[in-house]
Amino acid sequence: PVPVTILFFNDLHGHLMPFEIKGEKGREEVGGIARMAALIRDIRAENGRRNVRTLVLMAGDMLQGTPMSTVFRGDPDIECLNAMGVDSATVGNHEFDFGLDNFRRLRERAAFPFLSANIVEKGNGRPLCRSCLTIPIQEGLSLTVIGITAEELLTVTLPSNVAALDVVEPVASLQRIYGELRSRGPVVLLSHCEQRTDRRIAEALPDLTAVIGGH
Repeated sequence: PVPVTILFFNDLHGHLMPFEIKGEKGREEVGGIARMAALIRDIRAENGRRNVRTLVLMAGDMLQGTPMSTVFRGDPDIECLNAMGVDSATVGNHEFDFGLDNFRRLRERAAFPFLSANIVEKGNGRPLCRSCLTIPIQEGLSLTVIGITAEELLTVTLPSNVAALDVVEPVASLQRIYGELRSRGPVVLLSHCEQRTDRRIAEALPDLTAVIGGH
């Protein structure tokens, strides 16, 4: 066995700053991207001493939920995720809340790939993003991460923001590419779909190493 640590988070929704909750001892500050980054840094350092590879994945919806996200349209979020060393992210439905051009701009600024095997451009059928990322773990062994996006993207997002896109049924999209990817080594699905869709995918592709779900 080859040990690998996969860290993931999802539905960040612009929450870069810490916030307060009511705890047993009164109000306490929790959360924030700095705490997350520090935790990731410490786990990476611990794993590095044991020669264990650490991967950091995001299962979609980076945007929309705080004034900072709304005003700056994702620029601070991308800067933070770049600094944290995110390896890849699935495209969530809220990634298009400020328009398709804004998503493309953020994608270009990202130091990591946005993945989705089932979002295509309307008319020509070209993929909007790459479908997967293959990550070398050690000599002769790689792990592939596939991204998949909720089929209801076109109905839960402002129609004008996604008018140029189509979403292909998730299971069919994955079945078309899974055989080739499986031959490279273990495959992890990074999903931004409903839980029932994740279950259908797991039943259709039982050899998946893991399904990491967001949404």
